[in-house]
Amino acid sequence: MTLVGEEQFYFNSAYYYNPEGKLVDRYDKIHLVPFGEFTPLKKYFPFLAKLVPYEIGMTHGQRRTLFLLKTSQHGSLVFGSSICYEDTVPSLIRKFKKDGADFMLNITNDGWFRNSAELDQHLAIMVFRAVENRFCMARAANTGISSFVGPDGAIYAKLSDSKGKYREISGTLVDQ
Repeated sequence: MTLVGEEQFYFNSAYYYNPEGKLVDRYDKIHLVPFGEFTPLKKYFPFLAKLVPYEIGMTHGQRRTLFLLKTSQHGSLVFGSSICYEDTVPSLIRKFKKDGADFMLNITNDGWFRNSAELDQHLAIMVFRAVENRFCMARAANTGISSFVGPDGAIYAKLSDSKGKYREISGTLVDQ
């Protein structure tokens, strides 16, 4: 929740802190999920809100935020962050690239889709975004498949689940 003047707005946001724990900047999700994060046309058709009892009325972000990552071995890198299903929107990821992102970080909670093909599909979609933009994409999923995808679409690293297993998509390069 963010206060703007006297008004309260709800955003789905990614916060970036420096190593000292100081907040550097934040990115507010631009491409919200209809009926999950907001109800389209609710202003004109109020009855729609009753059909979606869990929707809290999030506000669309207004700017693409780039973050600076200082590394000891590779100098400084600029990255953008997409939230959840924003990595399925080619134009948004392309705009981050045009803005100067060296790579993208996708943060997601795929818990809604536990034990379904969606977990594999979401990772597969990220592979397309990496190839389309010729840059790396990292994915941090609190439920789902965390991974690192190269600009060639190869999946270079995947974190396993609590049982030591991870889901693999046939036809992709894994375990490198």
